[in-house]
Amino acid sequence: MENAGKNDWLASQSLERSLDVISAINRISIHAKLRLAGIADTTSPDELNSARRSLTAFLGTLSEVIEKAGGTQDKIAFGADPRLGSLARMFLVLPGQPTGAVSYRLEDLKDLKALLDAGDSADDEALVRSLTYFRSVLEQHAQADAAVVFNEV
Repeated sequence: MENAGKNDWLASQSLERSLDVISAINRISIHAKLRLAGIADTTSPDELNSARRSLTAFLGTLSEVIEKAGGTQDKIAFGADPRLGSLARMFLVLPGQPTGAVSYRLEDLKDLKALLDAGDSADDEALVRSLTYFRSVLEQHAQADAAVVFNEV
């Protein structure tokens, strides 16, 4: 029973983290879409920069866990949050492997980070595409966490 409580807590933490990151993705994506449409964004620069910093920090953490897991035979990142390790393994699935999951590559994370680092000089279309795809990966991961948190498993 104690293990179930710990799993619920880990899933809750993971769900909260995913939702925070998805919120940052949405803020950045809306800004880029408004720029593409030629419409002024009323979001403060501080709020936008905060979203970029939050997403960039998460990408850095996730990239480290992916690289650590990729270096082991069983694709486990020892010492990492187990739910973050599970997300990292999604990025290590080889193309063509049946997983039912949206797959993503570490290189895609690095490309997204470069677009974020470019700020307003980034290619907005590429940024929106990259953010949309990364959001789908996180939403799938968050759905699994929500099922545990709300006892839907």
